[in-house]
Amino acid sequence: MNTIPPGYEKIDGHKYYNRPMQQAAYDDIRVMGTPGGPGSFLYGKPKKPAIVKLIWPIDKVYITQVFGANPAFYKPLKGHDGIDLRTRFWDSPLARRYIVAAADGQVEVRNSGKEGYGLHIRIRHDDGSLTIYGHLSKVYVPGWTRVKQGDRIGLTGNTGKSTAPHFHFELRPPNADPNNGYAGAIDPLPYLPPIPK
Repeated sequence: MNTIPPGYEKIDGHKYYNRPMQQAAYDDIRVMGTPGGPGSFLYGKPKKPAIVKLIWPIDKVYITQVFGANPAFYKPLKGHDGIDLRTRFWDSPLARRYIVAAADGQVEVRNSGKEGYGLHIRIRHDDGSLTIYGHLSKVYVPGWTRVKQGDRIGLTGNTGKSTAPHFHFELRPPNADPNNGYAGAIDPLPYLPPIPK
């Protein structure tokens, strides 16, 4: 019996009947069986880290750029290290929407000027994960204070390296790997509720 390395989980490779399909299904595939051998093979894929339950930090959810998109624009990263959300709607013609904390944690306020996230908030959560709220126009909480999930923390804007008003949301898990190609960030969508209708 093959043993799965620490940090990986068993999955059934039966439905992925050739290597290209397997590679397409899992970026970090580990062949745990014998290629070409009888029956289903077992493959290892990284386990999702246990992360506090997140809520959407914005009341209207319309994703304009997904995690990993536009690799050429974000070099040396593999691609976009978060998700971007639209902020201009009929009820917010100036593209200003309130932002709330996705989970309980301690606030850090940063401003990178015309670079990066511009005026932004980082919240370190109790499990060690980190969420980032970028391109804000206002911050409503002082740094190094604790907030509760759902507390209003800021107002969206167009600060930092931003071509138009939008909101950047990013998730870094506990013990984030800074060498994962996304500066430690992971796709936040699997850790958020379904997109509200």
